[in-house]
Amino acid sequence: NTDVHVALDRDLNPSDLYEIVIGGWDNTLSMIRRGKQGRSISDGTINKGSSPGQKGWTRTPGIVSPTEFRGFWIETEMANNKLVIKVGKFGQNYPFMTGTDENPLPINFAGISSWYSTEATYMVDS
Repeated sequence: NTDVHVALDRDLNPSDLYEIVIGGWDNTLSMIRRGKQGRSISDGTINKGSSPGQKGWTRTPGIVSPTEFRGFWIETEMANNKLVIKVGKFGQNYPFMTGTDENPLPINFAGISSWYSTEATYMVDS
């Protein structure tokens, strides 16, 4: 019912990766970060603290559900030597959140989790 975390990584070392949070802050906000709890690279305008990992949230109230599966898509593309990460809802063509990294990592692995003790079930379609 809250906090979907997707990691996009170049290797299995979690020291430098992209972290996509969907439904953080009690299912109200989402963000794309460079690094685990790292600085935002997304286009959000909501700040929840003074640390770089808490600035730049996108408002997404009720985006995940404890009672039904909700689909999301993640798209990456290179544009002008920058990596653009787009996140959208299944069935919609436009992203609700976009992030841009001027110093891009190659992406070779993906991982998915929930926040700490949040119980979650995921379905992945590649």
